[in-house]
Parts: sequence; structure tokens; C-alpha cells
Amino acid sequence: RFPHGVWANFYKWQTDGYQQDNYDNGDHQSVLNTYVRSIKGHIAGIEALNTERKKSHAGKGFSMMWTYSINFDDAASSVARAKNDINRGLEVKDIELGNEHFWKNQRSNRTKEASDYLRQAQSVADALHEELPDVRVSIPLGWRRNQAGYNRTIAGDKQYFDAITIHKYLGADPDKPGESDAAYSSLLSARLTLEDDVNWVRNNFAPGKPVWLTEWGVSA
Repeated sequence: RFPHGVWANFYKWQTDGYQQDNYDNGDHQSVLNTYVRSIKGHIAGIEALNTERKKSHAGKGFSMMWTYSINFDDAASSVARAKNDINRGLEVKDIELGNEHFWKNQRSNRTKEASDYLRQAQSVADALHEELPDVRVSIPLGWRRNQAGYNRTIAGDKQYFDAITIHKYLGADPDKPGESDAAYSSLLSARLTLEDDVNWVRNNFAPGKPVWLTEWGVSA
């Protein structure tokens, strides 16, 4: 998956670096001030590893999951990015349209409201589908019940996206006084909790769509 997590929302593919222009940074500002000007995405490194793998796997490279920056890239830029990575020999089939925009501190001014995200994401998805018909795009939806309104808005007519992305982490620390029983209970019932949340999201906002669990974990 490239770029991973929150950094995908800052990624500037043209320079393989990161940006924060017009960004509502929220709690991430201190991190950005330290790292955003110096961190590289290292797309060339992924390209080199992919080329190496093709040599030892009969021409088959890595299966790639991409996360595109809806905060900064419009339709034309997103298509250009996809073609650039294809020209590098990388697989471009599955694309998430941003990372966790249900959190306000991961949105730029271009995606400030749910309706803004819908407009930008639909434009990007339509352009990608037109230029690269085999590409599948996913939108990130929230599993928390108070995120229902946001999910409903960005899903729109449910036609512009091919799948939905859900991020879910479960668990608690059994070493904390008074929390041991709850921690082990949540660990043993994690499968049921995950299934319940995934079904709630899909059934209510994207019936029949595939679910991409690109971030998840269970810990105790």
C-alpha cells in the first residue's frame, strides 16, 4: 500500500515528497512541521524492488494498493499519476480515494465538508475510469455510528466507486488495573465485532460493494 495511512493525504507525487498547502492540520501540525519538508515517499525504491521481483517471478511484480490525495490532486493530476506509475512498471489497479477523511484533521480546504469530498472524489473516479477502465476505486467510510451522516453524503449515488475502505482496530491493554477481563473479552470476540461493523457500513451505505480492509488490527 503506497503511500501508507495519513501520509497519503499529504503526498505530492510529482516530487515524491509531502505538502501541507491549505491544509486543516489539526493535531498533525507538529508532526508536519518536523517532517513534511524532509520525508520522501521513495517511489523509486518501490520501482526498483518491483523490477527485481519481476526478474525472479516470471515477470510478475507486486500487487499494489494505492492511496491518492484527494486533498490536493484533481482528476487530471490523478490520471497523470496513474500513468506515471504504470510507466514505471508498477501495477495500478486498486486506488483508495484518500485516507480517513471522516476525520476533519485529515482534510484540506478542498475537502473541508463531506459534499466537497464527494465532488472531488467523484471527479477523480470518473476520470480514472474513463482513462483506465480496469482501475477500481474505493472510498473510505467510517464504522462509528456517529459517522453515518458523513458516509451517506460521500457515497452519493453509490455508482462512482467500486469498493469501500474500512479501517478498524480492536483491543485493550490487559495489564491495566481493572481492564484485564474486558481486554481478553474484546480479543476473543474481535471477529464478531469486526463483522458487525463491516456489515453496518456496507449494508447501510454501499450494499453489495467489496470491502477493502487496508488497516486493521487486534491486540491485547
